[in-house]
Amino acid sequence: MAGDVVRGKNLEEKDRVFFENLGEGVCIVDRNLVVTFVNDKLCQTSGYSRDELLGKDIRSFFDGVSKEIIENQFRKRARLKSSHYVLTGSRKDGKEGFFSVCSVPLVDGNRRFEGAMSIISDVTEKKKAENKLKEHTLELEKQVEE
Repeated sequence: MAGDVVRGKNLEEKDRVFFENLGEGVCIVDRNLVVTFVNDKLCQTSGYSRDELLGKDIRSFFDGVSKEIIENQFRKRARLKSSHYVLTGSRKDGKEGFFSVCSVPLVDGNRRFEGAMSIISDVTEKKKAENKLKEHTLELEKQVEE
């Protein structure tokens, strides 16, 4: 996806149907990081309703390092660059989660930056398994050293 740029401010009906049935979370923000579209999967993953997400600054749902990552990554979108990164954040119920984000810039017909579209996957269980594996590896290394 690197280098890809998506055109068009308004989603056509066929695009909406595709994004609603994608199986991963989809979020579109404007050039001010205000949420303009989310699909049902993102609502399920985050625990927030569509009404709670639409019209809000996406950064308001994250803290600290993740907020900084969003801002740094969004500057890449403004330069029409795509990228992939991982964020940590809390769902509405307060549970901490890990989210893999693949984001592309959105431009108008004159290739002027309009915002970004992101595909968001919940990778919490994968990250937990990776962390357990790291802990187990460290324990085994300690046993070998003894």
